[in-house]
Amino acid sequence: MKENLLLSILLLLLVLGACKPNTMEEPTANDLDKEHLFNLMDNWYLWNHTLPENPDLDSYENPADLLNQVRFKTYDRWSSVGNASSFNSYYEEGTYFGYGFSYGFNSDNELRIKYVYDDSPFARAGVQRGWMLTHIDGTDVQTITDWSGVFGDETPGFTQSFTFKNASNETEDLSITKDVVTINSVLYADTLSVGTETVGYMVFNNFIEPSRSELDDAFIWFASNNISKLILDLRYNGGGRISVATYLSNYIIDETDSGKDLYRFEHNDDKTDNNDGRKLTSRGVLNIHELIVLSTEQTASASELVLNGLKPLMNVTHIGTANTYGKPVGTYSWFSLDETQVYSIISFKFLNSNGEGDFFDGIEPDFKACDDLKSNWGDTSELMLAAALQYIETGEMDECSVQTKLLNKNKNLPVEGYHPAALLN
Repeated sequence: MKENLLLSILLLLLVLGACKPNTMEEPTANDLDKEHLFNLMDNWYLWNHTLPENPDLDSYENPADLLNQVRFKTYDRWSSVGNASSFNSYYEEGTYFGYGFSYGFNSDNELRIKYVYDDSPFARAGVQRGWMLTHIDGTDVQTITDWSGVFGDETPGFTQSFTFKNASNETEDLSITKDVVTINSVLYADTLSVGTETVGYMVFNNFIEPSRSELDDAFIWFASNNISKLILDLRYNGGGRISVATYLSNYIIDETDSGKDLYRFEHNDDKTDNNDGRKLTSRGVLNIHELIVLSTEQTASASELVLNGLKPLMNVTHIGTANTYGKPVGTYSWFSLDETQVYSIISFKFLNSNGEGDFFDGIEPDFKACDDLKSNWGDTSELMLAAALQYIETGEMDECSVQTKLLNKNKNLPVEGYHPAALLN
């Protein structure tokens, strides 16, 4: 009887236990994405040895918060979580939604247009590089202290009024509506006569997939004009796809440099099997004996890779406002589990064929010049182009001691489009 009673109690406890609700919560999509991101970083992050062991992922709000908290802040300013649609539009299609321009304050505290994309609302309104922007929606730009939201949102049909001083110093009031911008990577390309030489001049601004056909057109033009030197203007080029950087370099090098490494990747200690060099294949259309590279503090990433990579292979003269930006590392990119976000993680550093890299303080120019922002592309009186032409003609140049960018002020200016990086995939 006692045994039957004990058995009945035991069966009752088992039944009651089985009827208890399951208090273990299913992981949310946010939880799974945080785990996905951390696993990627643990495997591929260049500084994965600095990551916390067994982190409490619940303590991070979302993947972006996780990445920002655990990244190696001594060097890493670039690993990011971004919008996948914007990422694909920029790198694959060369498009984004906006006005299609860049701008900055010069040393005279004037807000000048740095460049305008050809297929953009600003270009269709007639705005050009060098124009001065004085008012936005009637507000004097000199009185604006908080630039966040000044250019509105990305709503189709969003329109603002702008007041400019054009190249003739005449006032132009324009009403401009945001739209999809198609990026042209080659902002300008032409030939210039310097003494007895024909010099090619190209302003190249983005390393994206559509850049390849633009480069084809530019270099076929240069070859048909038999240029002997090339001025490669990378002053605002913040980087992009490394494969496009190689594509550009293949046009510049001599045929004797085919088979040589433009750069070599170095990964973390767990991924050394992925360390390798990427070899050049000359397209054989040019026969130049000097490359002159123009740069500013905005010249970054894949642009620095080209400059650093070509230096051991040919005669390169570097003219800049100051050191370049200083990003000798690159990213691989992965998508979130629902493919709405993209994780761009610093995964390797790149070295040239001499083993030179690690230029986190930027690459120092051979000569200093100023970016005056007041002249349009190709104007030989524009300070940086004029400095390059003087160097080609005389072997020397008058260095400019006045920086034309007010760095602290310009750092607060919002930038249109997707922020480029050195991307391998």
